[in-house]
Amino acid sequence: MRLFTTSLFLILTHLLTAQPDLVIGATSVSHTGIGIDRGAVITIEAEVTNAGNTLSGNTLLRVYFVPAFTNITADHIISQVSVKELAAGETQNVTFKYPMPMHLTPGSYDVALVPDPTDWVAESNEDNLYWALDDSGNYQWFNVNNSVAWGYNRTYPVIFVHGWASNDETWDDFTNEAAATYGWTYGGRLDYCLNPDGDQSTSENYILDHTQDWQVSSGDYYTVNFDIAVDGTLYVGNDGIPWNNDHSYEAAIFKQGIGIKLAVGHVLDITGADKVILVGHSMGGLASREYLQNSYNWQPDGDHHVAKLLTVGTPNGGSNTSSAGLLDAFIAGDENSEAVRDLRYSSVLFDGVYLDGGYESNTWTFHNDDVNCNGYVGDLIVGLNQKTAPIDVEYACVVGVGNNLPSLSGDGIVSEFRADLNNFILADPPLAPPHVDRFDETESHTTIHQQNHSTLIRGLDEPSTAANAYPIELNKLYFSHTTEYAPNSPQASQTFDYDYFRISVTQHGTLSTEVYNLQNSAFGMTLYDASGNYVDAEVSDGGSQLSISTLITPGDYYIEFASYPHSGSFVIPYAHETSFEAIEAPVAAIGSDVQSGC
Repeated sequence: MRLFTTSLFLILTHLLTAQPDLVIGATSVSHTGIGIDRGAVITIEAEVTNAGNTLSGNTLLRVYFVPAFTNITADHIISQVSVKELAAGETQNVTFKYPMPMHLTPGSYDVALVPDPTDWVAESNEDNLYWALDDSGNYQWFNVNNSVAWGYNRTYPVIFVHGWASNDETWDDFTNEAAATYGWTYGGRLDYCLNPDGDQSTSENYILDHTQDWQVSSGDYYTVNFDIAVDGTLYVGNDGIPWNNDHSYEAAIFKQGIGIKLAVGHVLDITGADKVILVGHSMGGLASREYLQNSYNWQPDGDHHVAKLLTVGTPNGGSNTSSAGLLDAFIAGDENSEAVRDLRYSSVLFDGVYLDGGYESNTWTFHNDDVNCNGYVGDLIVGLNQKTAPIDVEYACVVGVGNNLPSLSGDGIVSEFRADLNNFILADPPLAPPHVDRFDETESHTTIHQQNHSTLIRGLDEPSTAANAYPIELNKLYFSHTTEYAPNSPQASQTFDYDYFRISVTQHGTLSTEVYNLQNSAFGMTLYDASGNYVDAEVSDGGSQLSISTLITPGDYYIEFASYPHSGSFVIPYAHETSFEAIEAPVAAIGSDVQSGC
């Protein structure tokens, strides 16, 4: 009886104390030394093991890059990935790939790994901080040095275009965070003087390219700058020296379109990319549309080479707020400039010839009345909003909907209706106008592009249909985002965010796709052929990575990534790479030793 009682006690004690315990095993770091490389990737491999005596639930593994001899803080968090349910004694191998965070300063860094950082799993030991160690117990670290190499990790490079009376630095808030958080690499600044003779009363339709080749190279993003003097001096718009201001950043949108043409061509040449993404704040969105909606602006091969256009606080339908000195007061520009002339829409007080069409007039009070910059006044202008837009482009817009000064409508400068690109974009009949994803924000016009980083990432999301799938190269690592759809998106009611990519192969062989850095248990990928027929698929089991490998024949294929988005999922990009191994097609070998007979 005593033996039975003792055994029962031990069994009950074991059951009551049965808990999982997540620990980190052997770890490797891909670099012992790395430069502040644009496009470089740090790879970490680790083992997460449940050392407890019962099943653990799905949780996360958080990664920290900690400067040597520094106490670990929340500022050192780099990313986190999903850890699946682990049975007692089960191990999950984690491969973590991340672009070089551009905010890291030269020096040595230790790698810290914290399983279950949010305490989703009740463990027998809640002390979960582990430093990266190899099998022999040696610290795994990497060293950042001063060398710089060039590269990019996005599918397409992004070109940011500033607005009226501004310059490229207007994008610093967003691009600095994108470099620090997502590993985006800066390709350089593209400088164009739009008013070469410095005389706003003349209508020259050429511009000066001040872009320096030494400061521009392959990268994830670029900025356009129109605030530049004839001699190449930067940022002269508000330097307080009247004779030094050539009003380049207030020039006609016709000229801005030429600048965008040169910028797109330069980025295509330097990156080898097939397309770019244009993002324009305020009038920068109109400059981008001026390029995109006029085929005479396109590249020498007759193609626009734009994958997506995102306008942010853009007066797509115009803005007449520029009266009574309001623009002078709030943006410090010249209300008689060509640009202000072009952004106005037709009303009792104003003629909106550039946007709405009509005859040029020499009775306006602007410095120059030549809308198409051909040297003559009085031409009949086809308005930008009367011209069609390419349907092979993805479109999105960020719209101000707050009660902001100086006007209590939209973002204060642009009304909600006129900022919505859906109301002003056309397509050639019988085609329907392209859909534009719309994102609403309450900030004012001067900050709407600076304070809404998550919205900009959502606006830059990869195509959600195969029709506009982004082509990807073989054997190249890309980083993409799981984002929430725009409220007006046709896919808004769907549970998952779908991202489509396209790949082409010319031989028989094995196509393999690896996905890393999964941050939740709901992730899947599917391979389709050019006709949309199912080829292969795989669904995550809650782990941090996923792969498929399948035999295919020559042709085009689509890779669909489906992931469950939430408000913070955009912060952690997932990594994906597709490779192909060719094989010889089987050849029939037929022989016979029969010499006669039927």
